[in-house]
Amino acid sequence: MPDKDFKTLFNELLHNYGMGLSKLAEITAIPERYLEAMRAGNETALPPEPYVRGYLVKIIALTGGNLDEIMAAYKREGIKKTSGPADRLPSNRFSLHKISKGKVFLAIVILLLIVYSIIRFNIILGNPKLILNIPEESQVYTTISTILLKGEINPGDKLTINGENIVIESNGSFATTWPLTQGVNNLEIRAKRFLGKEEVVTRRVIYTPIENVTSTSSASPIPLPL
Repeated sequence: MPDKDFKTLFNELLHNYGMGLSKLAEITAIPERYLEAMRAGNETALPPEPYVRGYLVKIIALTGGNLDEIMAAYKREGIKKTSGPADRLPSNRFSLHKISKGKVFLAIVILLLIVYSIIRFNIILGNPKLILNIPEESQVYTTISTILLKGEINPGDKLTINGENIVIESNGSFATTWPLTQGVNNLEIRAKRFLGKEEVVTRRVIYTPIENVTSTSSASPIPLPL
């Protein structure tokens, strides 16, 4: 009696087990296209012999059968395909894939661009900072007619006092003198960002020369304007 061929032996395994290819592929993690090639006896569509043997070991562990017999039939039919540098095991969608250095570099570049864009967005469109340390609100001066205004804004923002441009230091700090007129002086300190967002601080200071204070010392205090 002639020996059975590979196709016949494989189909007997399937028949004895009574399971379709889809279910068998799910259980064994063998690509269904390779199971179909075995069932059809299409050895040329199969991977190299070591991989086929590994598949058959899994299948026979489930279905029973003689591994040596079915492998002998596979070899008898003249399959010379062997594994080489171009051969790969079928990919497993659940396995971890190696990430190339190029992709890692690209991801780093994209991340840096995103961070840079966020920083530039804040520089161009964010809210400016304005801190005014001196003078305090409603401070009264009697002996000097020029005061010091001191504070801090973001470097690169524009600073004005009552509409007049003020030079700031490279770190954003500023210190400038401002002349007072007799009576109430209203100061509007404004920090402006490149595309128009502003922060405004107002101060009201009073300049009353000492001779005026002396001449009116016996009079009632001058009420401060609201």
